Amino acid sequence: MPGGETKETTVRVRFPGKFSTHSMPILADVDWDGQRLGEVAEAIAYW
Repeated sequence: MPGGETKETTVRVRFPGKFSTHSMPILADVDWDGQRLGEVAEAIAYW
């Protein structure tokens, strides 16, 4: 998309069945203009 423009998208998150923590990072595996940028932390889920 052109610079200065914003867009929204839906992201689905899948948590493991068992874990022993009170929070988890939510990551997005990002490709930009055909190049992989890798996993980027976008949010943290708390419960």
